[in-house]
Formats: sequence, C-alpha cells, structure tokens
Amino acid sequence: MWQRIHDALRDRARVRGGRDPQPSAAIIDSQSVQGADTVPGSSRGYDARKKTNGRKRHIAVDSNGLLLAVVVTMAGIQDRDGAFRLLAALRAPCSTISLVWADGGYAGRLIEWCSVADCSGRQTRRRRQGIQGSSPQVGGRENVRGDL
Repeated sequence: MWQRIHDALRDRARVRGGRDPQPSAAIIDSQSVQGADTVPGSSRGYDARKKTNGRKRHIAVDSNGLLLAVVVTMAGIQDRDGAFRLLAALRAPCSTISLVWADGGYAGRLIEWCSVADCSGRQTRRRRQGIQGSSPQVGGRENVRGDL
C-alpha cells in the first residue's frame, strides 16, 4: 500500500514539474550506515572503505532526486554487486528507464548488466585531486550531470 502511495505522489510531482510521469533515466548510488546493536550479525557486514559495520542502502533516483527503488544489503557488498540487485528491483516498476548514471564505485559490470536490463549505463569519472573545475563534488565523487 505505501509503495503505491509513494509511486502516485512521485508521478504527480513529475507531472507538476512538466515531466512525463514515468522516468526515462535513473541515478544510482549507495551509502553505508552503522548497524544498531539489535541488527543481527547475519544481516550486517563490514565496509572496509568507510570503516563501517552495518548495512548498505543502494538507491535509484530520477533526475529530480525522487526515489525510484531501494535495496538494502550487508555493508560488505561492493557497490557494483549491489547494482545488479538494484537494477533488478528497478526493472519492474520503472520499465521506461533507458539510461542509468553511476559513479566510479560501480566500475566493471554495470554496462553489461544495463544491457541485460535493456538500458544504457553511464559512469561518471572521479575528479583528480587538486584540479579546479565547474563540477561540484559531494563525498569526493562528481555530481551526475546530463541532458534528459
């Protein structure tokens, strides 16, 4: 029930913004979060890069930042491996997606998986340290830019 309400509100917000209710592009990313003491050890993992013991949420948003899909995994799952699950979760409710943007953490198999899911994958590149540019950064990774 909550999923249907969320989807209806997202579609309404897209229409009010002058867009088609069904998105044609998605942006994916992940975030590791500390697991509470009540979270069982079987569903948590260690993200060595962020030094976090807990879970990782993989999200897909449209170009307005509106949520399309969420997948929660153990924090030890690599971004590129979580992307496969996220694309599978995104496929049914958002079959109109034909382009997916991701940052450098999704290197490798993303393009291959997107071809299986009937979409194109685009990967943004990490900025080199000390280079000035007009692209703002968040967490050391480029913000996704593109024309839709």
